[in-house]
Amino acid sequence: MPEVVFSYSPYWLIIIVLLAAGLSYGYYLRTNTFSKTQRWLLASLRFLVLVLLGFLALQPHFNSESYREEKPILVFLEDQSASISAVEDSSKRISRQGKMSSLQASLTEKFNVRTFNFGANLSDTSVDVQETNLGLALKDLSGRIYQENVAALILSSDGIINRGSKLATLSEKALAPIYTLALGDSSSRLDLALTKVLYNKALLKGRSQNISVNFKAENYAGKDLDIKLLNSKNEVLAERRFRVNSDNWFEKVVFKIEGEKVGLQLYRIAIDALSEEENTINNQKSFSIDVLDAKERIGIFAPNTHPDIAALTRALSKDENYEIKLLQDENANLDSIDLIIAMQSSKALFNRIYNSTKALWLIASPNDDFSDWNFWPEIKSFRVEAEETFVEINPNFSLFPIYQSETNLWTNLPPLDGFYGHIEGPKGFSTLFFKNIANISTSTPALTLGEEKGRRMAISLGLGYWRWRIYAYKQMGDFESFDGLIQKIAKYLLSQAKNEGLQIEVPRENFANTPINWRASFIDASGNLVNDSELRLKLLSEKGEEYNYVFQKRLKDYALNTKGLAEGKYHYRANLSREDKEYQEEGDLIIELNRLELQNLKAEPALLRTIAQSSGGKFYHQNEIALLSEDLSNLEAVTLNYPLLNTSSIFSTWQLFFVALGLLGLEWLLRKLWGKI
Repeated sequence: MPEVVFSYSPYWLIIIVLLAAGLSYGYYLRTNTFSKTQRWLLASLRFLVLVLLGFLALQPHFNSESYREEKPILVFLEDQSASISAVEDSSKRISRQGKMSSLQASLTEKFNVRTFNFGANLSDTSVDVQETNLGLALKDLSGRIYQENVAALILSSDGIINRGSKLATLSEKALAPIYTLALGDSSSRLDLALTKVLYNKALLKGRSQNISVNFKAENYAGKDLDIKLLNSKNEVLAERRFRVNSDNWFEKVVFKIEGEKVGLQLYRIAIDALSEEENTINNQKSFSIDVLDAKERIGIFAPNTHPDIAALTRALSKDENYEIKLLQDENANLDSIDLIIAMQSSKALFNRIYNSTKALWLIASPNDDFSDWNFWPEIKSFRVEAEETFVEINPNFSLFPIYQSETNLWTNLPPLDGFYGHIEGPKGFSTLFFKNIANISTSTPALTLGEEKGRRMAISLGLGYWRWRIYAYKQMGDFESFDGLIQKIAKYLLSQAKNEGLQIEVPRENFANTPINWRASFIDASGNLVNDSELRLKLLSEKGEEYNYVFQKRLKDYALNTKGLAEGKYHYRANLSREDKEYQEEGDLIIELNRLELQNLKAEPALLRTIAQSSGGKFYHQNEIALLSEDLSNLEAVTLNYPLLNTSSIFSTWQLFFVALGLLGLEWLLRKLWGKI
């Protein structure tokens, strides 16, 4: 039932009534102008008008309560990966999608239906996505539906997961039961496939390395297969023949590669395809090896043992281009070091390495002495106290490419043992990770990079990167994401231009038809970073195809995004003209075909069954959509009613206004009628 509520204290009504009564009494009842009956009638009318006006002055309004009904939510999550479309023709897909659309439409009366697609992440809406990361999709979805009235989640997938953890533990902590619909083809068919190729991405000239290849054959018992190592010109460098002795056969072979020519070299492992084999994409794998003249040397100074030393060393040692030295003597010779990583450096060590010309990565802790950090005046007066530091990645970071899949991974990193308080980063530096306080973004850097006095530097405010490495393994099933991030930082620091000239930076791993982010910089004779001249790039494929581009100018450097390049080896040449002088930088670029989704086309319904059982849901085959519809229609779900407070002002209706106007009009009419106006 509505109740009247005042904006001011209702006790004012007592004063209003008394004041109205006094004014009415004094105006009419204390005079003999009218008869007694007339005086009482006119006084009553004046009293009512004054009380009504006073009542309105208190701003009264009505409060009433109603209820908003919220239906339970059904969330449909559909796999859009290429492994499904590879075994499902278009007519079957259209038929299945039509049935699912009809199913969803039939449930809208009882449920609020939401639909999502996923591939590499939850935002992938296109078909034939080249990666499947169910763990990341479920994690993102869990954040979107948290604290909502979700009755069930319906997952349509083939169960083939090639990124992240297969169960991602989210099914066991699901916010709602997961009903799984198995797609794809789980039948066993004739298939020859490369399952893994292990190699180092760098090789010194004049040396050799072994390439380890794992492969398998299904339903091919009693026959021979040939596996080959080829170069970029499709010349066979090595070949082995094997006899398959079972229908579920696995084998391993090792090839040797010689580092004969400096530069990026493209190779391919291939198994001869059979005419009756349906999937031949997984019969081959391309990869590239960078043949180097010499290794770059990285020295890690650490006065005390710390798990971060092992985390960084293991990450950097994955790249054959780097030679890692652990240094405890602060007076160690720096001449042979290209990059210095200093953890918890003393004042003496800082001054020694800072005054050198070496690239630096300073990993600071609250106990360090910052009194000589003159390049960053703010930190010298910073109140240094320890604090757990949560971080968030900078989406606008551009010193080297950070891809969307990596950005998604670094959203919930464990905290660093960092610094309390706020500080702005060094002038001219670009921050990769910012400090985050209670999910509130700040401009305080946790890891920032830039150039200072002609050399590149990285500064970390905090320790605890070993936790990040473990986190990456838990999320992705390997250390590659963390190791790749550390290698990118090292590559950026080591690629500093010491003299006048042009420098081009391009990612080492690139996939066909995927954007490639280029970065370029030019240092003039005075050592300044400038971009006042046009920078052009020419790409030449091994087939003789030529592509021409112009870099975009940024604040002080250049950037370029190339798209649509096919698989193969390319030679690039960048040219810049300045002050009647020509500058040129060239190199090789390898673009591989992303065959990840097509390496395995055999569906894994057992995984989907496990997800359903562990979350309290139910498993269905793709021909049981009708049964799924029936079970969802009978699903017991609670419709929630949320109370709503409705407020309506009395001023929004004109009744009281007309009442007051009518009373005043009646008073005036009676006075005129009785001859007193």
